[in-house]
Amino acid sequence: MRKIIVLLLVLTAAPSFVARAALGAADPAPADPAALEARLAEHPEDVALMVETGSAWLELAVRGDKKATERAAELLGRAAELAPDSPQILVLHGTALTLKGRDAVLPLMKMRHVQSGLEELDKAVALAPLDVSIRMQRGMTCANLPAVFARADTALADFRQLQAIAERAPGTVPEKLVAEAGRQIARILAERGAGN
Repeated sequence: MRKIIVLLLVLTAAPSFVARAALGAADPAPADPAALEARLAEHPEDVALMVETGSAWLELAVRGDKKATERAAELLGRAAELAPDSPQILVLHGTALTLKGRDAVLPLMKMRHVQSGLEELDKAVALAPLDVSIRMQRGMTCANLPAVFARADTALADFRQLQAIAERAPGTVPEKLVAEAGRQIARILAERGAGN
C-alpha cells in the first residue's frame, strides 16, 4: 500500500503545458483568474468565459497551487456539464481532475480523481480521435502516470497516432511535437525493457 501511495504522489503536470514546452514555446504570462472571476460573476452561464477562467486556474494548478486545482476542476466540470460533447472542454476537465488526484491526500481519493480524469480524457479522444492536441494531452498524462494505472499502452497508442497523422499529412503536426512523441515512445519501451 505504501508503494502505491508513493507512486500516486508523483503524478505530473497537465500535458497541454508539457506539449507547449515540447514545442519550445515560452510560458506565457498566465491570465489573471481574479479578473476573469469578476467577469464570470457578471455572466455566470457563459461557457467560453467559464473555460477561459478554468484554464487560467489550471495554469496555476499545474504549477502546484492546490486551491487553483479545486477551482479549475469546479469550473471546467460545470463547463463540461453544459457542453458535454466538446472534446476541448473534456480534455481540460480531465486534466484538472487528474491534477486533483495529484493533490489529494487520501490514496482512495487520488485513485478516484485520476480515474475520473482519465475517463474524461478518453471521452475527448473518442469525440476527436484525430485531434493532435487532445491526443498529445492524453498521451502525456498517461505516459507520466504511475504504473498502477496501467495506461502506458494508451500513451503509446496516442503517440503512434500522432506520428501517423504527421506521416499522412506532412506539415500538419509541428516537428517538435512529433519528436516529443518519438521520445515518449522510446522512453516507455525502454522502461518496459528494464522491467519498470
